[in-house]
Amino acid sequence: MNGLFRLALTNLLVRKGRSALSLMGMAVAVILIIGLISFSIGLRALIAHSMGEIQGLQVVRKGSPDPIISTLDQNLESRLNQIPGVRFVAPEVWHLPLVIENRFSYQDGVDSVVTLIGVDPAKTRSLQTAGIYLDHIQEGRFLEPQDVGRVAVLSKKIAETYKKSLGDSLLLGNESYQIIGIYHTDSVVFDRAMFTPIETVRAVRSLADGFVSTFFLEPTDPELFSDSAKLDALAQRIEASIPDIDVRTPGEVNQQASFVLQKIDTFLLIITILPLVGGALAILNTMLMSFQERVREIGILKACGWTSRDILQLVLYESTLLGVLGGLLGIGIGLLAAEALDHFFLNLDPVTPAWLLITAMGLSACIGILGGLYPAYRASRLDPIEAIQSS
Repeated sequence: MNGLFRLALTNLLVRKGRSALSLMGMAVAVILIIGLISFSIGLRALIAHSMGEIQGLQVVRKGSPDPIISTLDQNLESRLNQIPGVRFVAPEVWHLPLVIENRFSYQDGVDSVVTLIGVDPAKTRSLQTAGIYLDHIQEGRFLEPQDVGRVAVLSKKIAETYKKSLGDSLLLGNESYQIIGIYHTDSVVFDRAMFTPIETVRAVRSLADGFVSTFFLEPTDPELFSDSAKLDALAQRIEASIPDIDVRTPGEVNQQASFVLQKIDTFLLIITILPLVGGALAILNTMLMSFQERVREIGILKACGWTSRDILQLVLYESTLLGVLGGLLGIGIGLLAAEALDHFFLNLDPVTPAWLLITAMGLSACIGILGGLYPAYRASRLDPIEAIQSS
């Protein structure tokens, strides 16, 4: 077996150019598998962790997929406060600016998107679980009850994206907001928000007085967040008390995000299948061309006593080596590329578990074997005399 392995490796090295092309074809497929799935797993973990940090319920208009397009009567606040199990209610108005600093907000991808959230500073500070932002202020301060007008607290990520510092102004649409505080949670979920007084965002959205986008509800018992059944029961009780609203728990939001990610995973699977097929075809082409060039060599080997099984194993060794080496190359480049993209562009903390690496290597080996089956079969069936006499 060792002799066959060495001979297979030598045969690949003799045809460096063709072997290199097959390796790259296989490597591209593995790079996509490692990169895309690592980011998908990392994003799932990030969302799950972020949802675990939220110790409250979100109330939106029934059927609204997002607070940005939700509208609720603020008079509901008093009714919500009267429901047993609710400790405190804080109203919010959400807005998604389409133009920031005179450019389209999605121009640079997710990093340039900002969600403008109008809050009542006094009520937000009364929340026991408001520490997600209050405890992560790095410069300046959070909003105070006396703050009015276009003053804002934004994340360090937003400040870096638009090259702003404490005291600078950020232009959203035609309105300029003075930065009085900068926070940093190190979460791509939370670090996309910019806070300003609720009346300011209500004016931006042209929302009538007495209307809000959403309410943040804080339960009386914080232990509910460790018991999803009891938390769901509270949400259902609130929905039963007030019609035409949806009450969302962090677990429900996480499930919705997981559903979307499942659809994305299906799309990613389709994307990765195509290069895998391409890698298999590249190996098949390489082995077929190698077979055509080595017909006389194979005939001589069979005339010297090599069996059809020996020839079959030799060709399969070569194709499997191409698959495995391409897989190793793809894993190496994929890991480096994922880390580089995360560091410089995405900040999604890709996760590459051992099972993913093993799966990638297993797929590479299988594709190598599949790509070599037909050439190996043809080589093993050669008649030695006809092969030696061929030109």
